[in-house]
Amino acid sequence: MPWPADRDEEIRHAKNNAFRDHWGSTPSSEANWQQQVHGFGGRPDWSFIALNANGDVVAHCLNSRYEADDELLGRRDGWINNLGTLAAYRGRGIASALIAHSLRAFAKAGMTHASIGVDSANPTGAAELYRSLGFVRCSDRSRTSSRCSRFTHTDNATLDERINFGPCEAGLGENLDRVRANGWG
Repeated sequence: MPWPADRDEEIRHAKNNAFRDHWGSTPSSEANWQQQVHGFGGRPDWSFIALNANGDVVAHCLNSRYEADDELLGRRDGWINNLGTLAAYRGRGIASALIAHSLRAFAKAGMTHASIGVDSANPTGAAELYRSLGFVRCSDRSRTSSRCSRFTHTDNATLDERINFGPCEAGLGENLDRVRANGWG
């Protein structure tokens, strides 16, 4: 479902719980979370959550946009800034569905590409999920592209322990085709 304006605090608690088992992760304070959601670049209007049968938040996909980067990159990127699923709900396709919704929101808003950063040692296998959705590695610690590393989201690990993913060369359209082909959108 679209990011609700009145549930930021509940989503923050779910985010903190989802990242509890991630190395180097620290809980987001209320002020820090408000800055991520509503501060510079924050796009809650392009962001989504998933609820269980009781209406509790079990996953979130917080997205962002940095227009000033368009000229430097020569494209329009939507960023998946923070994606998390509670441990008890992993492996059910929830993150894939949230990414699919995000890709559609990016495309509808005129974005040409989608990007995400991920901890290379993420215990959930997130890097494989992103690859399955059409994302490709654009930098890692042994071969860093200044263009990509400039945008690496480092909330939950140091820069050297993250992989930065970007879209397929064909852009967002190919990612959306892959999402549809796999039944995620």
